[in-house]
Amino acid sequence: MFDTADEQFQIIPRDTKGTAEGAAFAAQSAINAGASLIIGPLFGHSVEAVQPIAARYNVNVIAFSTDWS
Repeated sequence: MFDTADEQFQIIPRDTKGTAEGAAFAAQSAINAGASLIIGPLFGHSVEAVQPIAARYNVNVIAFSTDWS
C-alpha cells in the first residue's frame, strides 16, 4: 500500500473500545485529523454509530461486521 500511495498517505489508527460510543468518538477523531476513508469498525452496533458521522462529512467506510442488517 505504501509503495503505490503518494506522500500524503497516512494510516491514522483509533481505538473504538469495542463500543458504539467509542466507535463514534474514534470516527469523529479520525475525520477531525483529516481521514478521507474509515476502515472498520468490526461490530454491527459500532458500524451503525459511525455511519451518520461519516455520512455528514462524506467519508466512505469499509466495515468488517458480519451483521447483514
